[in-house]
Amino acid sequence: MNTLILSVLATILVVIFVLWFVQRERKRNHFSKMTETMLRSPGFSLNKQLRDTSDKLLEPILTFSFLPFLFTHLLNNANFQTRVWVSAILLVPSIWALLKVIHLYKEIRRLKLELEAETFTGQELNYLMRTGAWVYHDIPYNDGNIAHVIVSKAGIFTVETTAVSSTMSDKGRDTGVNDSKVIVKDQSLVFPHLTTTEPIQQAKNHANQVRNLLFRKTGIKYPVFPLIALPGWSIVNASDHKKGFVVVNPKRGAGLERFMTTERVASDDINKAFTIIDAVARSVSMPTEIPNPETKKEDSLILNGKPQE
Repeated sequence: MNTLILSVLATILVVIFVLWFVQRERKRNHFSKMTETMLRSPGFSLNKQLRDTSDKLLEPILTFSFLPFLFTHLLNNANFQTRVWVSAILLVPSIWALLKVIHLYKEIRRLKLELEAETFTGQELNYLMRTGAWVYHDIPYNDGNIAHVIVSKAGIFTVETTAVSSTMSDKGRDTGVNDSKVIVKDQSLVFPHLTTTEPIQQAKNHANQVRNLLFRKTGIKYPVFPLIALPGWSIVNASDHKKGFVVVNPKRGAGLERFMTTERVASDDINKAFTIIDAVARSVSMPTEIPNPETKKEDSLILNGKPQE
């Protein structure tokens, strides 16, 4: 039993030391000379969520690692009744750790899929810069994040990236080809295995948020168009402007170059929009060093006034 107590105390001390060291390093009084903020990259918020979720795996994994060791020592030379009680007591944290790992694994898989989709879409939309457009990513506001915003003389485009994994039909199982067509029907997206309206509603909400922000700042009613990007999918009935939105595959700029040829916004007005969106997107501090607290803080330009990260 003395050996067990010493082993448990040693494990606890190691865990406490690691947690203390990590917290100390995060709070060290080092200031970056780089006081400018950086632009948000594609999937910036998802990347942060993915790191935070991965960190949460430590607790259940440590529980899994520690329980067999504890179980073995407690049941050494124990009678039957003691074995039953110890097994029952340790069963609860074992089940908790198992369910926690399963839940976090599913969450990590979902976040990875969404991160891949946003990264791919952001990289492909950057092709539009050749037409004179500005492309920004991961614009934060109270209801979430706008995956991408395109500022151009043709207007403002808010892009909602939707990551949907494909299924394989019975025919596909024989040929090895996935079903990869999605049908735009009324206000819905009809995939082979599900029908949803959420991406369309979200894209329209994004467009309204940006439209309202620009009007508040400039008094100008900018043309703001909601787009839904579906990486990897073939779109049927993709460009129905009468429905108030467009669904695209973002590959090579999603063929949006044709939209950029029509000038809907005057040069001076588009420069104003660029300045506002750029300020919202430029909200990332250097990740390796905390900023100097004495540096003057600028007023937040986040869409609904929520403090920036």
